[in-house]
Amino acid sequence: MGRKQAREGAMKLLYQMESNNDFSESEIELFIENFSFDKGEERYIAECINTVSENLEEIDCHIKANLESWSIHRLAKVDLAALRISIYEILYRRDIPVEVSINEAIEIVKKYSNSDSFKFINGVLGGFVKSLDSNFKLKVPFPKEDIQENLEEDREEYIDGEGFTENLDELSEDDQYMEDKYSAEDEILNKIEDEI
Repeated sequence: MGRKQAREGAMKLLYQMESNNDFSESEIELFIENFSFDKGEERYIAECINTVSENLEEIDCHIKANLESWSIHRLAKVDLAALRISIYEILYRRDIPVEVSINEAIEIVKKYSNSDSFKFINGVLGGFVKSLDSNFKLKVPFPKEDIQENLEEDREEYIDGEGFTENLDELSEDDQYMEDKYSAEDEILNKIEDEI
């Protein structure tokens, strides 16, 4: 599965659904039928969109809580879709590291939104992660094998330079951790195992 392609597909579908104010299952099916995704990508998109739709109020509350002097209704639809996907992954996907979710949202807005959006997205998601209680438990359990497989897949994408910010100098000092993020992979797995 190309998770980068799946996230971009989910962003495009969320953008379309928000524009049409239609979050129905038929919209998901129609979108998937009209584009070439493999089975893994289709599964990610369907799970993402269904979970975001079912929990839209909660996800949007997290976004609103981290907007400074800004309204959620004034956000560019691409930025809003990227934020919703990232918060979905952080809250509901035990198999995807938080740093990967944030970085992928940054990459999506760099590609599809205006040139300064990535700084805004980084700030909102950074505030959201900092606001989480230290006893925060992810809402959906994943088997250890899935976690290991996805961490390895993310590491390969990082090494290949796919989907990750190539010029880390463009980001704030707080984001420089992406350079050595995977040195902590065992620690992430151990923490997740403790929660399962």
